[in-house]
Amino acid sequence: SWAEFVSASLPTLFQVTRRPNAREEDDVFAAENACASIAKILHYNSTKVSNVQEVVTHWVDTLPVTNDEEAAPYAYSFLAQLIEQQNPAVMSQADKAFVFIAQALEAETLQGQTATRIVGAAKHLVTAAGLDANQLLATLPPETQHTVRAFFG
Repeated sequence: SWAEFVSASLPTLFQVTRRPNAREEDDVFAAENACASIAKILHYNSTKVSNVQEVVTHWVDTLPVTNDEEAAPYAYSFLAQLIEQQNPAVMSQADKAFVFIAQALEAETLQGQTATRIVGAAKHLVTAAGLDANQLLATLPPETQHTVRAFFG
C-alpha cells in the first residue's frame, strides 16, 4: 500500500539530511524538504512507522529549517504538535528544539499563524521543560536574540 511505501522511504529521507554537505547552499533545500517530508510521514502515517519515538528523536536533529519557506510550516507545525503533546522525544531535547525554533524565527521561514503557533508552543516548552530561555538565547547571535525576544514579547 501507499502507506507502507511512504514509511519505507524514511531511511532515504534521513540519508538526505545527513549528507556531508546537507547544509551547504547546493543541498540545503533538499535537506530541509526531507526534514518536512519526514514530519509529514510521522504526522499522517505514524501507524506504519514501527519505532515512532526513535524516529521522532532522530527527526529533531534534521532541524532547523531556515531556508525553505515552503518546508518550514510543515516541520514546525509538527514540532508544535509534539510539544503540545509533551512528546518525550522532544521534551528530552527541549533545549535543542527551542534553539531550532529561534533560528527559524530569525530566518523568517515562519510567518503568520504558523509563527504564532510555534511561539506559543515554544513558550509552553520553556515552562514544561524548565528551560532558561535567556541562557539558550545567549548562545545565539545578537540579531537572533533580538528577533526572538520580539516574538516572545
